[in-house]
Amino acid sequence: MTRKPAAFLLLFSLCLFPFFGESKPVKQILIVHSYHQGLQWTDSITEAVEKTFAEAGGNYELYFEYLDTKRNSGPEYFQRLTEFEKQKTQLAELDFDLIICSDNDALNFLASNGKDLFGPIPIVFCGVNNFTPSMLQGQKNITGITETLDFESNLKAMEKLHPDRSHILFIVDRTSTGNAITEELQNIIGEYEGQFTFEYLRDFSVETIDETLSSLTNNDLIYLLVMNIDRNGTFISYSKAISLVRNAVNVPIYGSWDFYFGKGILGGMLISAERQGEQASRIALQILEGARPEEIPVEIGAGNEFRFDYREMERFGIGKSALPPGSIIEFVPDSFFKRHEATLWTIGLTAVLFLLILISVSLYLRNRNHRLEEMNRLLDERVQQALSEVNTLNGLLPICAHCKKIRDDSGYWNRLETYIKKHSNAEFSHGLCPDCAAELYPTHFKKKEEETS
Repeated sequence: MTRKPAAFLLLFSLCLFPFFGESKPVKQILIVHSYHQGLQWTDSITEAVEKTFAEAGGNYELYFEYLDTKRNSGPEYFQRLTEFEKQKTQLAELDFDLIICSDNDALNFLASNGKDLFGPIPIVFCGVNNFTPSMLQGQKNITGITETLDFESNLKAMEKLHPDRSHILFIVDRTSTGNAITEELQNIIGEYEGQFTFEYLRDFSVETIDETLSSLTNNDLIYLLVMNIDRNGTFISYSKAISLVRNAVNVPIYGSWDFYFGKGILGGMLISAERQGEQASRIALQILEGARPEEIPVEIGAGNEFRFDYREMERFGIGKSALPPGSIIEFVPDSFFKRHEATLWTIGLTAVLFLLILISVSLYLRNRNHRLEEMNRLLDERVQQALSEVNTLNGLLPICAHCKKIRDDSGYWNRLETYIKKHSNAEFSHGLCPDCAAELYPTHFKKKEEETS
């Protein structure tokens, strides 16, 4: 008897199992950033990765690591970093399904140590400068999207928008990113030596940057690249970097990343960290769904677009028509209507409401006047009719001296009561006066004269 409930529960569970099915396993994704949390570029990539995986709707768990190479570098640091990550991975006992990495240092770190630390799992990179296939060290499980700086488009734009300026100052630090950018620039600027002369500012310091830039004239342009570490090893945030440069000069400043945009640069062909992170996440999702990394070619740059700050355009007298085709202009001041939209809507609605009330009152008064006119007309007709009837009775009436019949206008003789009833509103009731009653019925009535004698 005691076995029946247990058997029933087992059978019930087996019946329910097909309806619920098996839950999908959690897929663990590691995101390795070259730099530190709080850096705008890095944080924008993080936000894009989180958003893209959230929208995908799968069962994913994201882990983040920051190599902090903007503030730390050198072979000894990377050796200690490798040992730390190995211990951390072993203690956590995590088994990652895929790694997303951002920027050159993270890619180099994983290409050299990824197999030993995490095994042969797929790697998707983004934000990598000056990419060459040799960076992958022959591994086939790595793909991604490069961060391609479009120097040529920016130099052409600078040439077109500033025909009176012929000197360009490149501001670029000596970090690994700065070195890669400088190397890439060397392959391009030779084509523009006839239009511009070029100068590099690499050994700058926070304390003297304003003095260094104070000699710039109306013949100069600035191309602000990266200046995260000065010659004294002081870290400089992106916001502080553009602030230092912008406050020290009165010349147009161009850039290649959107983290400077809106803070003082005129504009340029800009790379979006958000688009880099989004595209890398989409490639990662393809791999997690079964695609092989070697079947997905490395995407050379994506998401670059011309963006210009209207405030800086006004400052240097640059018109919209001079910009490259497809340029996006931001920070355009609102029109008069946009600035006062709420007030204008209130005034407009009030005016419409007042007009509707005025029309309603006008229609009401018009209808009332029409009704009064109609009532006056009917009253006048009735008065005229009454006066006409009264006049008929007031005229000279031919009446028979004997029978008292009255002759009408048509020559017919009518009884007195008939004529009066026809020409007035009077009604008759019949009776006998005392004289007639005594005359007709002498036995019952006496004449008035006899009573008084």
